[in-house]
Amino acid sequence: MGMKIAFGILGAIVLVLIILGVWFNGTYNSLVQLDQATQAQWAQVQNTYQRRADLVPNLVATVKGAANFEQGTMTAVTEARAKVGQISSGAIENVARDPAAFQRFQQAQDGLSSALSRLLVVTENYPQLKATSNFRDLQAQLEGTENRITVERQRFNEAAQSFNTRRESWKTAEKAFVRMNMTATKERNAVLIFVVPARRKFVVLGDTGIHEKVGQDCRCDISRIVSEKFREGNFTDGLVNGIAAAGEQLATHFPFHAERDSNELPDDVDFGLPT
Repeated sequence: MGMKIAFGILGAIVLVLIILGVWFNGTYNSLVQLDQATQAQWAQVQNTYQRRADLVPNLVATVKGAANFEQGTMTAVTEARAKVGQISSGAIENVARDPAAFQRFQQAQDGLSSALSRLLVVTENYPQLKATSNFRDLQAQLEGTENRITVERQRFNEAAQSFNTRRESWKTAEKAFVRMNMTATKERNAVLIFVVPARRKFVVLGDTGIHEKVGQDCRCDISRIVSEKFREGNFTDGLVNGIAAAGEQLATHFPFHAERDSNELPDDVDFGLPT
């Protein structure tokens, strides 16, 4: 069984491709988990935005009690909240996956943020209103909610970045798998290990023969072995240890038979990046 190592450097990204006779890990499962984490974090963002929207009616009702308060300011807040409410629950659920829907959602929320900011600025001209306990409580809740929105949005951005990075690595690895004609092995047991040391990420793709014989527990063990060294920044040992552990599985699931097996993958070094 052949081994092909390709080293490519593009900016700060170092790409290492190792093609063995056998192995696959739960990379797709990790994509699913990252997607679920992103969606869960987006739900937290939605909750904080909804909490803010829920504060608006009481805030407007309290402000109305102030004599001669600017009607245009209150109208702007009410209309901005209405626009937020016009986005259906189904559309909101798909916002994180639909850039156009995300933009519409964010425009509506930014409109409400602007209207609320204007309202709070105007209240500075009404000391009697600001002196009421009800207004102070609502103002404190609103400020706390705005801070919470900032925190949850940041967490969502981090979750989305992790998902997008892993997804792009997956796509690039898939292209390399096809370009190198790795589906042509007799037992459909080719594997590609795609490593991005700068981001401490790796993707391992295996052909259909791998799925039929190798269990999830074994795949997770290899992933863990590689990940432990990657987290330390020790990419060479992570790769070597992962290959060694995979070799143990090779002997178990795809034993070598000299009379029938041949070297199906070239033994050479490729200094080009896969496209």
